Amino acid sequence: MPKFYRTIPTLILNILRRFTADGCFSYASTLTFTTLLAVVPLMLVGISVLAAFPVFAKWSSSIQSFIFINFVPTSSDAIQSYLSAFVKQAGQLSIVGLALLLVSAVLVLFNIEQAFNVIWRVHRQRKGIIAFLMYWALITLAPLLMGLSFALTSYIISLPFIAATAAKLGLIKILLSILPFILAVITFTILYIAIPNCRVPARYAFVSGLVAALLFEVAKYGFAFYLTSFNTYQVIYGALAALPLFLLWIYLLWLIILFGAEFCHSITYQLHYDTHEKLDPFSHAFLWLGYLWQAQQKEQSLSLIELVRLDNAGYEVEPEKQIRVLCESNLVRRVTGGQYVLGADLHQMNFMALATKLPWKVPTEIAFSMQHDWLKALSTYIELMHSFQQQHDKPLVSFYTHHAE
Repeated sequence: MPKFYRTIPTLILNILRRFTADGCFSYASTLTFTTLLAVVPLMLVGISVLAAFPVFAKWSSSIQSFIFINFVPTSSDAIQSYLSAFVKQAGQLSIVGLALLLVSAVLVLFNIEQAFNVIWRVHRQRKGIIAFLMYWALITLAPLLMGLSFALTSYIISLPFIAATAAKLGLIKILLSILPFILAVITFTILYIAIPNCRVPARYAFVSGLVAALLFEVAKYGFAFYLTSFNTYQVIYGALAALPLFLLWIYLLWLIILFGAEFCHSITYQLHYDTHEKLDPFSHAFLWLGYLWQAQQKEQSLSLIELVRLDNAGYEVEPEKQIRVLCESNLVRRVTGGQYVLGADLHQMNFMALATKLPWKVPTEIAFSMQHDWLKALSTYIELMHSFQQQHDKPLVSFYTHHAE
């Protein structure tokens, strides 16, 4: 942990740099627009799902009020009344009209996945019926989780012993005050796990969800303070001020969600080890082939996260790009479950064949000081090549068999 604390400034700077480079400001704008189009159908779906379960039906209006009070920092009553009126009108549409309206709700998740895939360097987006079913499951699961949390909270508080104790200690007020934060953490965590088209470890998604929820709480109170202290929007827009303020808040919310996604990606691939000293692309590929060769001897495969963890180092080339290059060079194959195995026989491949296959230049020297026997062997071999003392090519597997850790 002390090492992690020392790397926090580097982690934050790295996230902010990637946040800008990945176009998160533009994605937040796009998501704000699609959210505005989808908020009515999302509410319609939520009300319909809760109505389908009698045990949750009575919580529908309470859940709506709870969401707007706790997650919209200002003008929540006005926004809620407008949207409720829109939902009633949407309920009178024909089947075709409702279908077109609900497409906009699915479009939000499509755009979220697109943004998350950019952050996670994923080049394949879900398509067809699989994508639609996953999006629809997330849309319908949200109101059910909300209804379940309300029902459980109400049941626990209603128990005689707990109710009496909570009343004396004031726990009911505390519980109701922290419930929005808990729901925000759960929501963000589910987004970070389910939306990217790749495997995201649950523990890192939870930590990122916690960070995003904390930023959300800070933003909520900060936004409310700004609006109560400076009435610029009320002066300019008058009675219509609720709409631009609502749009501004949605935009800020998406910035927080995307920052959390960048945070999740960074801690997953240990990008906080982004020191001044980085492993060059060729040595990077060389090490990963060795790790996969070791795994092959044990009849195992490795995930991208496991490959990164074995290095515990900074890279000149991002891990996602490196593994893509290795796959395109037929040196590595992706198998089921997002795992990777060797795609070439290292007994039959010599060093110069590897240098030809990879787009990376063989370094003149290994500047990286990581203590690793394979890198020492590689450095010695390169030095001998440049001094013309190494006259013959060398099988690649010999680097790993004679200098295994």
